[in-house]
Amino acid sequence: MREINPLNVLNQREVSMMPEHFTKIKHEVDYSSGRTHNDVVDNIKTWIFNNLDGRFTVTDYEKSDSDNVWDEFNEDQHFTSFDYKVTVTIGFEQPEESTFFSLAYQGQ
Repeated sequence: MREINPLNVLNQREVSMMPEHFTKIKHEVDYSSGRTHNDVVDNIKTWIFNNLDGRFTVTDYEKSDSDNVWDEFNEDQHFTSFDYKVTVTIGFEQPEESTFFSLAYQGQ
């Protein structure tokens, strides 16, 4: 059985603003699968909440440098697909958790 995390009990795991001492990583999110922005962010937050123990924040959404928006037409000239990527900044209070997230998160 896992130990009870006091930050969970006090609802203090997720912080609304990025403190300067947090370790920041940039994570590229692909929206081409039809998922909404809220679905993707909720998936990231749920994964962090279930697999890590420290405080975190998910902020700073920006269009990715590798953003490639394109459309493909079939023989009837209908729009069939697009690719849209956004970079999300995630901050972790414990630096080792940022490394673990980068290696283990497979939410895309």
